[in-house]
Amino acid sequence: KIGALVITQVLDIQTLINLNERCRENRVSFFYSFIGGLAVDIFVDHGLEHIVYDPNGEKPVQKLITNVVSLSDHELQIRYDTPEGQQAISIDKGYYEITEVEGIHSVNGKIYEVVIGSSDPVKTIRVLDSIKVSVDEHAKDGNPIKIDKTPVKLNDGEHYVKGGLLTEKKVPQLSPMLSLAQKLRDAGNPWAEPPTIVQTDYFGSELQQHVAFYAVHAFYGTQRRLPGVRNADDLAAVRRIADELLANKAIEVEEGWEVNEDYFRKYVSLASVELQPLSAFAGGVLAQEVVKCTGKFTPIPGWLHFSSFESLPGEAQVPSAEESQPRNNPRDELAAVYGWPFVEKLGNLRYFLVGSGALGC
Repeated sequence: KIGALVITQVLDIQTLINLNERCRENRVSFFYSFIGGLAVDIFVDHGLEHIVYDPNGEKPVQKLITNVVSLSDHELQIRYDTPEGQQAISIDKGYYEITEVEGIHSVNGKIYEVVIGSSDPVKTIRVLDSIKVSVDEHAKDGNPIKIDKTPVKLNDGEHYVKGGLLTEKKVPQLSPMLSLAQKLRDAGNPWAEPPTIVQTDYFGSELQQHVAFYAVHAFYGTQRRLPGVRNADDLAAVRRIADELLANKAIEVEEGWEVNEDYFRKYVSLASVELQPLSAFAGGVLAQEVVKCTGKFTPIPGWLHFSSFESLPGEAQVPSAEESQPRNNPRDELAAVYGWPFVEKLGNLRYFLVGSGALGC
């Protein structure tokens, strides 16, 4: 990776797409973050050749080998147990190094691909092939990772005596990502395996927010401004844009899918407001995503659409236009959502807040 481009100011869709394509051509990671009211939208694209070296950052799983059985000339079954004091996590599949086995020296020091047989007992795995992994980031065939496999084969007369360790090895995985243009059309499925969009609730709000995000940015592209706070005319204009995007198949949705009017109104009506707590949250997420340029941790699969509309005031508490007018004050954005009476009430509170932890947070 040459570097990363992080955009946190509002830009129109076409400009964002153009910048994203330039980044993909030059192997530069691309990030865009938008904060509107109680909603955050983050897009991540590390390009087609992104490699994940460590998907979770966790300490490698280690197991004690208790028996090794030869199932055939090229397949072993290994029974294992969990070392004392460690969490009893079962091995599903993956790559493991075998060491310190007595009696079967030909398997020691090699990394193997392991699987579970459909009828195998618990705490057993099958060893298929030993592997050697090499990474050529300038490979011309589009796949920079090369894995050479060699079928497992025991030497004559070898049999298990005792001992042995299984240690998880995190093998590099190619993790190609889709462009902004592609992910605008097909936001992703939070129920896919693995998910193709970050799941933020269980009610399908991700796609609702995606449609609202796209429509608001299309509005910005023509008006060069965001919709006004609780502006009925702007809300209607953005809704017409959303209907057009859906009718033209610019956004892929299932047949019968409909815009949630309440969700759409909450998103659009406050799209021009940027609240500090949401900015802090988005900044933390973006910082962590930039670290993932290195290949450590699994990146966001394109979109993260997050909202906290539960934090909005109830219908009876929505501030009037007069109560939410800007005063050239640092708290103008907060007052736009909650009104000056609420903001002033907060300012008059006197609490002693005790920190907890080394950072006093």
